[in-house]
Amino acid sequence: MDVLYTGSIPKEYHYVVWGSDYITLYNRPNAQNISLPYYRIYFNAPGFYYSQGITTFGQFQQTTFQDIQVTDKWYYRKDNLNILLFTISITVATIWLVNIFTSIFKKGGLLGGLL
Repeated sequence: MDVLYTGSIPKEYHYVVWGSDYITLYNRPNAQNISLPYYRIYFNAPGFYYSQGITTFGQFQQTTFQDIQVTDKWYYRKDNLNILLFTISITVATIWLVNIFTSIFKKGGLLGGLL
């Protein structure tokens, strides 16, 4: 199974219930007659968006959750390619602007006409 990026959500929240456009993470494998805190991660939100709350399970409502692997490593984010392309674009634009500015003082700029 794939690894799920959870960001700053505590690692013990790795038991999941799948929704239509979100997943709900719990810190226990099952629940009955208890109130459990949860984190809900939304798929259709821009970037990484989650909320937290408490769910109350009834006495006759035995629920078992699926155990999944979670991580906080940035390269598991669904928008990691956007972050990488944005960082590269800003870096190239900054180098280009510095080269234009330094071309006032030296012909070809700091990079000697490379850009």
